Amino acid sequence: MKEHLNWEWEKFMLEMMCTTKQNIFSKAEEIVQKQMIYKIMFDSQDEFTDRETKILCASDCILDTLYNRIFCGQDKMNCQKEKIIEEAHRFAKQ
Repeated sequence: MKEHLNWEWEKFMLEMMCTTKQNIFSKAEEIVQKQMIYKIMFDSQDEFTDRETKILCASDCILDTLYNRIFCGQDKMNCQKEKIIEEAHRFAKQ
């Protein structure tokens, strides 16, 4: 999963580098939240079964999926490790 997360993070950062400063400023909170998701998932990969890991990596968008499930449509919320892990498990079991 580490390689997959690294690939996703690098792709996301390259996309941000190809945009305007104004767009980066408007996405600052999203960038910070996705970075937190990346770090937590990277450090917590042992908490997932092999099957869950395969499903998450097959999704091709772990960061976007978890970001959307946790933050979109909600008021600003603290990005807690437990919430991210819980949502990742829930996603992998769908």
